Amino acid sequence: MEILPAIDLRDGKCVRLRQGDYAQETIFSDDPTEMARRWVNEGTRWLHLVDLDGAKAGRPVNHEVVRRIVQASGVKCELGGGIRDEAAIRLMLDDVGVERVIIGTQALKQPEWFREMATRWPGRLVLGIDARDGMVATEGWLDVSKTSAIELAKLYADLDLAAVVYTNIANDGMMQGVDEGTIRDMIALTELGLPVIASGGVTTLRDVQRLADVSREHPKLIGAIIGRAIYEGTIRVSEAMSVVGATTTSSDPGQWTYPDWQIEGDAQFTIDGLREIASAIINTTDLRVQLDLFDEGFARVNVFREDMKIGEVYVNRTNEPSGRIYAIYYGEEDDEFHSAEIDAVIGVLTACRTRFPDSE
Repeated sequence: MEILPAIDLRDGKCVRLRQGDYAQETIFSDDPTEMARRWVNEGTRWLHLVDLDGAKAGRPVNHEVVRRIVQASGVKCELGGGIRDEAAIRLMLDDVGVERVIIGTQALKQPEWFREMATRWPGRLVLGIDARDGMVATEGWLDVSKTSAIELAKLYADLDLAAVVYTNIANDGMMQGVDEGTIRDMIALTELGLPVIASGGVTTLRDVQRLADVSREHPKLIGAIIGRAIYEGTIRVSEAMSVVGATTTSSDPGQWTYPDWQIEGDAQFTIDGLREIASAIINTTDLRVQLDLFDEGFARVNVFREDMKIGEVYVNRTNEPSGRIYAIYYGEEDDEFHSAEIDAVIGVLTACRTRFPDSE
């Protein structure tokens, strides 16, 4: 399951709306490219981009900003907003360089056209289903149709789509969590055989954990988009990736992936046990550790060189009796400290496993 940080673009800035309402806008950055780099530095492998101006105008508006994000981030990007004709698809996929485009309005209004485009670009189109009370909303969420989300998805279940992005507008930007009704809708979509990406309402790590649990039972739930929560600081991208088991480096996403171990049996999480690790594992004089306890059974060991964090190890015991241990390394491969830093992070990872002897 992937974590996709959201970057919503309006007037060239990084903003967030509440429930898709253009009158309820918060500007988080004047430099979306720098914001993209921030999420990449926390380890993401995908970015979810939305051209809010394009959604209203019915055509790409912020495509040059998107181009800069694609070039600067070095990770795969998907884009929604204003993709309503073949020219827009070609522009974004062939020229700007996004990996896939999200189409919502035209999939509802011109089903034959959408089928033709999906056949022409297999695996590159995402069906965007934005729903209010289970009914599909279009035109940048400004209009609500009489077609249900499940009904629309059934029309295209036979196509080679990259994914379905399902958004409950009532949850989006409200920082109120992901409700069980939305989860049931997403499960129903996966049961059609469609890959599904959750969007809207992801507010805390508990929401991420809930979606990860659903994904394990329904593997077609392949991702979660997180927006306002990462901008307001209730979730860190690196923490969310750790919860879902996606571990990577910022310098070359996907190159360094460390194993995670299932904890079986009666091994008990203890904060004292992690303190022992923190005090004992690091012998290099210029490296230090710091321990954070997020919740009962969920902690992070931070590894620093001077004031720079170079790695994290998570112990997640929130789902007794099983749990996971993850590592993320942030250093650069060509850094002179690279080898020692990896050894330190792996050392913490190994120590965590040793401290919980039932881990395998």
